[in-house]
Amino acid sequence: MKHILSDGECNVTLQISDKKTWSVRCMIDVYCGQLCARLHHHGWQAFVRDNQLEEGDACVFELIEKAPKIKLRVRIFRDKDQV
Repeated sequence: MKHILSDGECNVTLQISDKKTWSVRCMIDVYCGQLCARLHHHGWQAFVRDNQLEEGDACVFELIEKAPKIKLRVRIFRDKDQV
């Protein structure tokens, strides 16, 4: 969290391996006494739609650029790929 946000919310860039990017709003919330990052609104919906994410798929986020231009590389693991 210390590398991402200083004021509770910001824009982050999500990037997949083919270098395509999406701008997404990131917000910090307290949930069950712990800090949690939440990606939301239209940027996240576009990322989900464009990458055809489905329930059960997993995303791994890797910080590749710190604030103020936050960029996260996203690796997608499909549930249907699991045996």
